[in-house]
Amino acid sequence: MVYDAERTAANAEADKTNDPGYCLQQCRIWAGIPAMYPDATTAWKNTNDRYPGNKNPPRGSAVYWTGGSHGYGHIAISLGNGKVRSTDAGGSGKVATVDLGWVQAAWGLPYAGWAWDINEVTIPHGTNSGDGGGNGGKDEDVPDLYIMKNTGSQNIPAGTWQRVSFPDDGAIPIQHGSRAGIGGHKYSMSFYGTVTPKTEKTIRTRTANVQKQKDDSWKVTNVGRQVEHPWTSGATYVQDSRSSQIGSGYQLTMEIYLEDGGTLEDARWEILQF
Repeated sequence: MVYDAERTAANAEADKTNDPGYCLQQCRIWAGIPAMYPDATTAWKNTNDRYPGNKNPPRGSAVYWTGGSHGYGHIAISLGNGKVRSTDAGGSGKVATVDLGWVQAAWGLPYAGWAWDINEVTIPHGTNSGDGGGNGGKDEDVPDLYIMKNTGSQNIPAGTWQRVSFPDDGAIPIQHGSRAGIGGHKYSMSFYGTVTPKTEKTIRTRTANVQKQKDDSWKVTNVGRQVEHPWTSGATYVQDSRSSQIGSGYQLTMEIYLEDGGTLEDARWEILQF
């Protein structure tokens, strides 16, 4: 389940910063949509409910541009009335509200159009529930979004599964705000990071269900399937996307394995809890 058009627009309005250059990632997070395509141009080519050249995108819809030095294009979220909420529009890493024509004028990217979908997932739209942007009991139907980031470098020991380091011990909690956390719920997740192994060995990632003990140690009770990522260069970009369910009372961690050790940098973990 993804966020509806109004919630998507509100999420975009609330965010002030972004990871530079990751427009598609940020827009799909605002819409609650999992990862799929590598860039905005590819996502546009695979839209299903699109309106090429139309310059009146409704509030909450996805707005696309193509071109650029690498052909990646750009995507933003419409706020309606000719305004869009765009990553990097306020400067590198800064989200800003700009006119629809600003992207082409400032960055030279040809306008493609708008669509009701990102990564072939439709943003629900149409008649609103009438909650006026408040809770109205609607939160029970909307997945919780967790985003965990470590922009530094983490050393990975050789030959052992290592928990990826994030704030709050690197585990999605049992309790999150006023509602129960991920324990006992279904989830969909994507993990990203740049790995530099000491030797040209296969990189492995997996999830692990854990319980924190009284001495603050972690007891691993179950592990997810391993995903292998072939070494491609000195620094290899990895992505691990999966959907599953975790038992009640357990927390979720992300783990990585390097046969001869190495480093992990710019780790990012996005989890939608249903």
